[in-house]
Amino acid sequence: MRFPPFISSFLGLFYAVSVLAQAPRSEPDSLSGETLDASVVLSGISSRGAFSGDSAGEAFIRSAPSIADVVRQFSGLQLKDYGGVGGMKTVNVRSLGSEHTGVFIDGIPVENAQNMQVDLGRFSTSSFSSVELRNGLSSSSYPSAREIGNSSSLYFVQKAPTFSEGKNSSFRIGVRGGSFGTFSPSFSWDAKVGKNTVSSFEAELLSSNGHYRFHESRFRTLPDGKVVGYDTTMIRRNGDILSMRVQEHLHGDNCVDRWNVTLYMYSSDRGLPGPVVRRPSDSVTSKDRQSDGNIFLQGDWTRDRGELYSFDLRAKYALDLTRYRTNPWAEAAALPLDNHYTQNSLFLSMSNLFRLGERFSLSQATDFQVNHLDADVLYFVYPTRWSLWNAVRGAYASPSLDMSASLQHMVAFDRFSDDARKGGFKKVNSSRSTFSPALDFSVRPFGGSPSFVIDGFAKRSVRLPSFNDLYYSVVGNTQLRPEKASQYDAAITWRKLPSGHWTGEARIEGYFNRLVDKIVALPTANQFRWTMYNIGKVDVNGAEVKTSLAYDRDMFREGEIGNGFSLLLKYTFQRAIDRSEKGKSTYGGQIPYIPVHSGTLSLDVFIRGWRLDVSVLGNSRRWSSSANREDFEIDPYVTADASLSKSFTFQRGTQLRLQLNIGNILGEQYEVVKGYPMPGTNAILKTEYCF
Repeated sequence: MRFPPFISSFLGLFYAVSVLAQAPRSEPDSLSGETLDASVVLSGISSRGAFSGDSAGEAFIRSAPSIADVVRQFSGLQLKDYGGVGGMKTVNVRSLGSEHTGVFIDGIPVENAQNMQVDLGRFSTSSFSSVELRNGLSSSSYPSAREIGNSSSLYFVQKAPTFSEGKNSSFRIGVRGGSFGTFSPSFSWDAKVGKNTVSSFEAELLSSNGHYRFHESRFRTLPDGKVVGYDTTMIRRNGDILSMRVQEHLHGDNCVDRWNVTLYMYSSDRGLPGPVVRRPSDSVTSKDRQSDGNIFLQGDWTRDRGELYSFDLRAKYALDLTRYRTNPWAEAAALPLDNHYTQNSLFLSMSNLFRLGERFSLSQATDFQVNHLDADVLYFVYPTRWSLWNAVRGAYASPSLDMSASLQHMVAFDRFSDDARKGGFKKVNSSRSTFSPALDFSVRPFGGSPSFVIDGFAKRSVRLPSFNDLYYSVVGNTQLRPEKASQYDAAITWRKLPSGHWTGEARIEGYFNRLVDKIVALPTANQFRWTMYNIGKVDVNGAEVKTSLAYDRDMFREGEIGNGFSLLLKYTFQRAIDRSEKGKSTYGGQIPYIPVHSGTLSLDVFIRGWRLDVSVLGNSRRWSSSANREDFEIDPYVTADASLSKSFTFQRGTQLRLQLNIGNILGEQYEVVKGYPMPGTNAILKTEYCF
């Protein structure tokens, strides 16, 4: 295998760094449960050595206003945010696109075959104990066949309720509200329902008018030299949302068998504001509406006796309903539309683990999925996709070296309605078969100590065009080709293990991605109508630097810092270049929405039960087209957010928690997606009472 030039140079540094580093004394494994490495919690670098990605623990998730605010601080990740509480929020990892990032809840994929983009705005921070982004292979002993072939994966782990001594149930009543007319009451009930089973029920209502002021300034020079334009302040409209979420989660564990069952129901109705393209108030927004309904039932069962063979079974059924409608009575230029889309999805998976002695293991997984999309649109093709994944992975683990290699095979069949084909659709690319190999390693050269680690991976992945990409009327492009991604990564990590009041960590990582036939989706008139096309070839050269420092006056112990602070700095460099066709205006340009430079600075302070979180996030300029001209340029920005929280404990163990989140403290006027201005300074107050 021929490595890219930067990888070869990066590997050459390893030996020099190894010689210069002094071997520290051996410390207990931070995952043993005996101690907690605070830097792991703060920086997201975990496992026996290190891994390519990021993670967030329960304390940080709880202090954030939304799940989107948690993941947007991960390195190498861009959060596409269309503004306001109701705006869609999707992730793009290392310039590979949202569709290359698999989203999993308790190891089961969150499915969206329509557009393969999962809206993180519909998840709650109260539901999860951890969020982890993995760029390499999964750390699970029972990875599904599907996740083995993903370019990157975002894992959500649901909380298992815990109870104080003598109690079998607990209740939480909460309410949050503030800017944008936001009002959101919530309720949860945790209870023991058996010797080894606990139940967690949650319900939440969210209402927001989505109104916020933004600054708009546009000038241009006429051929005669005259400058025309405007500089004004407007109000973002049609960004309202009304949603309801109800969820029941059962978790069981008897040391041999573990099981999870989740029933999730979500319903919303929201406005779809269009891009701001000109000044008149009746032209800066659409009046279109979208209603969504999502119901899924999923479960998994793991049997692990620590013997030669163990297994994991997963199953999920999901029903997604979408209604898109225009409002020609309020918007004279709009065509009258009222379209309904229904998607059914069934997912089954079995993972098997064979332990071949103390250091070797072999896992095999088979996944099956069927998706069907129905609609009341003229000449719709009613597609059904049958997908089958098979994967094998071999792993070796020793005190100083971990290695694994995997191979995934995917075959997918698309079938369309014969009657619909008479409307002009052709049966193209209906059958696909691909292989995705991967290899990763982690070396701890100093006696197996995780204080100094060299790790990396190489993998290939393929993502199929979604139903939206191929078949949506007006939007679909049946000529799209699947995306193929090749990834190479190498990194070094240094840690100061907990020994006293201080702990610290530093990680340097470089990577190279090559995408062939990359599919780009850009919004047109609003967030429902998009245009899709293949770029051809994209090369991504990137580097990430993470450093963290933490101090605890009372010495580190299991749990978060008692009285002290933590400081975390992340920097990402990405050159994602269009290499499709020489001579075109797009050749050699940075692909849409990817900043060359981005970074995050986070400061967390803990004093006598008070917690203050401050984060500063910055992105350099970006473009909305690979033709990096001035008219496509999006200005750089720096935003700062803060959160202040405190819990008060009363008699009989009841607890009151207050939290204030202030977003965009500096009042920065900026856009993440061109034409979609983001809110200025905003505040949300959250109150919870637990009993």
